[in-house]
Amino acid sequence: MVSSINPLTQLVATLTARLAERPRSGETGPARRRGARTAPASATLDEIIGRRVAAIDPDDPRRGQRAFQVFLEAVLLAQFGEEFMNESRFHQLVQDVDQALRDDPATRVMVDDAIARLLDHPTQR
Repeated sequence: MVSSINPLTQLVATLTARLAERPRSGETGPARRRGARTAPASATLDEIIGRRVAAIDPDDPRRGQRAFQVFLEAVLLAQFGEEFMNESRFHQLVQDVDQALRDDPATRVMVDDAIARLLDHPTQR
């Protein structure tokens, strides 16, 4: 099943690398991440994303966009820590990252492939 996750893994790696390149501000949220537990030990990032995507209404015309935002939120929270969700600018950051990835031709293909994989990815094994 590695091949079905590969585009998502590649996009996570790209996101992580781009986030690492950004200068860090003096805020304590991302700095606290090193010791923070971002999810219960029994739930992997893949499982969290799968459950949240499965909860999106199958008839929602924006389902793909919502699924990708779920993916971005999970990756950013894994990177910076769960407490980052409570930051006032978190949702704006998700929208900004989403737009930047869609605007870049190199990552746009990965975004489209990730959306297809997210919507096709089984939530339970």
